[in-house]
Amino acid sequence: SIKKSEIIFIRNKPESTTDKQIQKIELIIKDVRADRLVINDVRNFFKIDNKDITFDIWKKNNVKYPDFCLLYPNDIQKSIEKIIEMLSTKESILLRINNRTGGTSMIKIDQTTSQDTMIAKLDSLISKTLNYQKTRPQTNIMAVEHINNGSEKYNHSFRAHVLVNEV
Repeated sequence: SIKKSEIIFIRNKPESTTDKQIQKIELIIKDVRADRLVINDVRNFFKIDNKDITFDIWKKNNVKYPDFCLLYPNDIQKSIEKIIEMLSTKESILLRINNRTGGTSMIKIDQTTSQDTMIAKLDSLISKTLNYQKTRPQTNIMAVEHINNGSEKYNHSFRAHVLVNEV
């Protein structure tokens, strides 16, 4: 039982975790948190899961982060303007949903991508975002600087795991 444990390890699958589930887990552990080590504490869930929040935290703590901006799921033209503005200084960017993992719903575009293609790709992400917002209201679309790794065939993503202030 949680009341008898010394350590609480929470393992949820972020891409399918709803806000209601986070609230339920919080209710279960809130009264025992002070006396136990909680690994993957849900009170940090949104700081980790929503990449825009994560990157803002990194920025405030002088940790290197990719350039990014949030787009507008309800205004495709305003989003296209932000994408074009970002592409004016970047070779390529990734359009992505801020709280999807494993590269799902991630689209690479570059300076040669036509505006019609951008609109089609963005339209697909908007549809997914509006659907995800039903269970995860903080879901949003973001444009993220693509960091070129020198390979035409592969894009790389990296994940950092932090445990008790250790990476």
